Amino acid sequence: MLSNEEKLRFLKTLEEDIEFRYAVAGYLGLSEILRRLDSLIEEQTKLREEQTKIWSEIARIWEEIKALREEQARLRQDMIEGFKRHDEEIARLREDMIEGFRRHDAELAKLRSDMIEGFKRHDEILTIHAQEIARLRQDMVEGFKRHDEEIVRIWEEIKALRKDMRDGFDSMRRHIDALGARWGRNA
Repeated sequence: MLSNEEKLRFLKTLEEDIEFRYAVAGYLGLSEILRRLDSLIEEQTKLREEQTKIWSEIARIWEEIKALREEQARLRQDMIEGFKRHDEEIARLREDMIEGFRRHDAELAKLRSDMIEGFKRHDEILTIHAQEIARLRQDMVEGFKRHDEEIVRIWEEIKALRKDMRDGFDSMRRHIDALGARWGRNA
C-alpha cells in the first residue's frame, strides 16, 4: 500500500514524464489508445489549419467582390457623368442654334437648307448614340448577370465547404463517442 506522499509523487510523475506515462499506459493496455488519441489530435490540428486557409480564401474572395463592386460603382458614375455632359452639350448646341437663327434672319433660306442637313447629321449621330447606349446597357446587364452568377457560384462553394467541415466534425465526433463508449463513458 502506497502512502499519500508516494501516491502524489506517482501522479506528478505521470503528469510530467510522457515516457513514464506511456510505460504505465502500456502496462495497463492503454498505449494504443493514447497513440490513437495523439493521432487524432494531429489530424484535428491539420483540419484547423485547413479551415484557416479556407477562411483566408473566403476573405480574399470577398475582397475581390468588394473591388468589383467599387469598380462597378465607378463605371456607373462615369456613365452618369457622360450622360450629363452629353445632355449639357445638346442643351448648349440648342441655345447656339437659336441664337444663330436670331442673328441671321436675312439668310433664313440658306440656313434652312443648312439646318435640314444639320438635322440629318444630328439624327444620324443620335441614332449612333442610341445604338451605342443600347450596346452599353446590354454590356452592363450581361456584366451584372456574370457578377450575380459568380456570387451564386461562390456561395455554393462556401455551402459545400461548410458541409464538408460539418461532415468532418460529425465523423470526428462519432470516433470520439466510440472511444468514449469503449472506455465506458457517455459523451
